[in-house]
Amino acid sequence: MKTMKNKRLIYSALLSGILVAATGCSENEQSVPLDENELIELQVSPKVTLTRSAINGGEQTGNGANVMQNIAVYAQSTITNTDAKKNNYAIYTQSSGKWSNSGTDKIYLSSEDATVYAYYPAYKPGSNGEYATSTALKISGDASASSTIPLTVYEGGAGTASEYTITSVGNADKTWNGTTNAWEANTAANKKLIAAAPGEVDYMWATSNPTQVDNGRGAGPKGTTVTLTMNHALALLSFRVYNDGTYHNAGVLTQIKLENVSGNTVLSKSNGHTMKISGGTIANGTAQAATYTRKISDSGYTLITVASTASATAVASGSTANADAAAASKKFSMLILPATSVDSKVKATFTIDEVDYDVNLTKPEASSDKWDQGKNYIYTVKLSGQGLAINKVTVTDWTEKVVDGDLEIK
Repeated sequence: MKTMKNKRLIYSALLSGILVAATGCSENEQSVPLDENELIELQVSPKVTLTRSAINGGEQTGNGANVMQNIAVYAQSTITNTDAKKNNYAIYTQSSGKWSNSGTDKIYLSSEDATVYAYYPAYKPGSNGEYATSTALKISGDASASSTIPLTVYEGGAGTASEYTITSVGNADKTWNGTTNAWEANTAANKKLIAAAPGEVDYMWATSNPTQVDNGRGAGPKGTTVTLTMNHALALLSFRVYNDGTYHNAGVLTQIKLENVSGNTVLSKSNGHTMKISGGTIANGTAQAATYTRKISDSGYTLITVASTASATAVASGSTANADAAAASKKFSMLILPATSVDSKVKATFTIDEVDYDVNLTKPEASSDKWDQGKNYIYTVKLSGQGLAINKVTVTDWTEKVVDGDLEIK
């Protein structure tokens, strides 16, 4: 199921078109009264719009690594759609842009109002917290606004190495134009992609408009269509590393590791954590220090450097050289639990040319020392002959956040 992985990462997602498929009638049948209690299966036809997420935006088609493949959906009512009747839950899967439910669990709507909830992932992560598609991730009993699912994070560094290996994508802010021999603004769709490990799991919860559906045949029908807006429950850390020209080795980045400083638990394992399927609130379990490890492809990533002349691997020296090098650098990301106090409590270690360089992560914003849900904190890291430094931090929605200042590698 390799192609179904890395559907995570994730800013906000738009899931539209929960459709109730009605049975067609011929013209001479139009006068026959509709049975308001006829049960009709819930159908889904999503479009997902994500900003800088691990899952591509737009209509979800194909089986690529960045295409959402499954969602868990609940339609809960008092009589018709209940857990006891096994008629309130289903997993919908996507194939070539078509969403269907081929499982044994089905949702059939009557004229009774049913409240819709949805979340991602639809399956329990594996033993190391990696994305998996074998065992359904379900709530217990009937669904409600207070229902929760277990939430895990993927540390990597254990299990299958390919699960925690990131392959770079063309998500730099600038790209090299070989025709004009110049760096230009990246206007391609890839700029919005998150380069994350296949094992990452982008937990998402849905808000719906309207909040209820029915079969469209009762008094005051709610309609057969609901729009679900998917929201990210985790935070995202992204790193772009460049060489300011004073470091004179090859500059090949092969690994990024995140660790706690001084025995704290800002980086925590998902030890009893849960997420509400409505509202996305994370309830923390017992804090336990975690270490996140990501390898960078098989051969690593060669850092963009500052040189006398611009090329496909270098920007020209000058007053804007560092900013240009940062803009030309690709980003590598990992999903983490949100945290309330992070300044200098977590360190990032970058393995470059088989040497480890570490730097403490600074306060992401002047007004905030938090890693919030649904925000992407982009740390710009400068490598020099003196070491590493955080150059800048940017926050946006996924939300992307670029951290102020360079991280110095010393």
